[in-house]
Amino acid sequence: MASASVAAIGTILKRGDGTAQAAKTIASSPTGAVENAGRTQATITTTVAHGYLVGDNIIIAGVTNALFNGTFDVVSVTSTTFVVNNAAPAASATSGSGTATDTDTTFSTVAEALEINGPEDALEHIDVTNMDSPSFFMEILPTIIKAGILVCEFNYIPQNTVQKNVLVDYAARTLRNWKIQFSDAQPTIVAFAAYVTKWHPIAKVKDQLKLQIELTLSANVTFAP
Repeated sequence: MASASVAAIGTILKRGDGTAQAAKTIASSPTGAVENAGRTQATITTTVAHGYLVGDNIIIAGVTNALFNGTFDVVSVTSTTFVVNNAAPAASATSGSGTATDTDTTFSTVAEALEINGPEDALEHIDVTNMDSPSFFMEILPTIIKAGILVCEFNYIPQNTVQKNVLVDYAARTLRNWKIQFSDAQPTIVAFAAYVTKWHPIAKVKDQLKLQIELTLSANVTFAP
């Protein structure tokens, strides 16, 4: 059987900058919003590339047929279309106009990643072994999930805006939203909040400038799709 493995090259780390994303214009009727014949999903077409990913949460507003409006998770995409689960419009209904807006903030790629290692989740546990433990084996009980640490290495570009902003986050002790976007076809997104807890430039003879950063996660990690 042929391997289904995916090359790691193309994986990127994105930093959330806290600003709202710009709305995308939905194409006019009849192609802008189209319900399928089974009345289960709506396909939305934007006038420019939208950049949405599977799992993104999108606000659709101002469509002429208001039954297309609402807040939905994206289930599939092309460059200018996305599909959401919406059973409200009539079967095969068509409409258009309005806007689509990602509820998430704007994310910018941290340039020229060489290695992205983690996040390293771990289930904390307590030892409850006792004299009656079966067959003399240790017994444990799970407690909290420790979100852990993400360690990354980059080609260091001192004047790169996003890399400079990571240093600002470190100095200001700012909790940021981050995403890892893997290189599979979906692509798979790992989302989390973290502090920059290490900033380590590296300069070696016969080597490019490199930068190591460490992100310590706070709260949960989500994987989509």
